[in-house]
Amino acid sequence: MKILSFDLDGTLVNTRFTTAVWEQAVPHLYAQKRGLSFDQAKAEVMAEYCAVGEHAIEWYDIKFWLSRLGLDIDWRTLLSASKTEIEAYPEVNAVVERLGKAHRMVVLTNAGREFADMELEVSGLDKHFVQVFSATSDLGMVKKDASFYYRVCRLLKLAPGELTHVGDHLDFDYRAADSAGTRAFFLDRTGEHQGAHVLRSLDELPERLGSP
Repeated sequence: MKILSFDLDGTLVNTRFTTAVWEQAVPHLYAQKRGLSFDQAKAEVMAEYCAVGEHAIEWYDIKFWLSRLGLDIDWRTLLSASKTEIEAYPEVNAVVERLGKAHRMVVLTNAGREFADMELEVSGLDKHFVQVFSATSDLGMVKKDASFYYRVCRLLKLAPGELTHVGDHLDFDYRAADSAGTRAFFLDRTGEHQGAHVLRSLDELPERLGSP
């Protein structure tokens, strides 16, 4: 292994921040602009999200949504208002600090660059990673599939077997990476899955990697 990579949302940091932006802050602004109740505004915003659909690259772009919904606010201001919700999982800081002494580490995320950069900065995790790849912002891909891992490996000048990836999505983080020939671990905090590739917590990762 030459590079150790991590997913971001649900793996390193919780998902409260992204939920707060998409399901609370945006509908709140939309309600104010249209003179609607919050519940009515949220229903209309969620319907707009569904109309575009998660297979469209625009679905992940906060600037696209502010324009589409006619919301006159800078995306930085919008995201900053919810940044207090950003929090790393309890074990994360100690684990990445330990692993960073022995491995070069990167972040591979489906989140837009605007979200990823703020989450890493506010959580203080940014200092541990040499590079961040956003599937949507950097590579124009709407999901992390096998081709995503091939492209990342080419950019990092690695053979797939020289990358180890860890993430909490069974398909996008484990199966896609595994099918690309990358060593992969599935982080299952629920305890529902079993197997040599399953982690219950990131605390288990150093031992699995044989790290000091």
